[in-house]
Amino acid sequence: MQQIILASHQQLAEGMQKSAEYIGGTLPQLSSMCAYTSPEYNIDQDIEQRLALLHGQKVTVITDIPGGSVNNSWMSYVAEHNLYDQVTIISGMNLALVLEIAMFRGDDTAFEKTLPDILKNNQQTIMNCSALLEEANLNDQANQN
Repeated sequence: MQQIILASHQQLAEGMQKSAEYIGGTLPQLSSMCAYTSPEYNIDQDIEQRLALLHGQKVTVITDIPGGSVNNSWMSYVAEHNLYDQVTIISGMNLALVLEIAMFRGDDTAFEKTLPDILKNNQQTIMNCSALLEEANLNDQANQN
């Protein structure tokens, strides 16, 4: 089972993990990395320690902001240590994405093949629901006339 690290500024990752486990039950492959929670925090040390505990297992890291310091630190670490085959980094953390990845059942090869579809599906979950309601209301009004 592939490990998943939710990585964010402050406690977003922890909250995301709790929400995912509320909906999906116990998800032992899921962990959270809450960066910059104290003045002494060192993100490079945190990344190094987390990967050392995984002993070369494949890991998917889901970060909060593309191009943010957490995302950039993971990207730099993976590049500097040539971990391209071990670590997959995804940005734009949201609950639907976390659940779909955490509940994926299949081997690493199947995950790599499915990941583009997972990302595409989750991009479509970002929408203006108020506009949908307005459109539905206009359709209801038109049908009543």
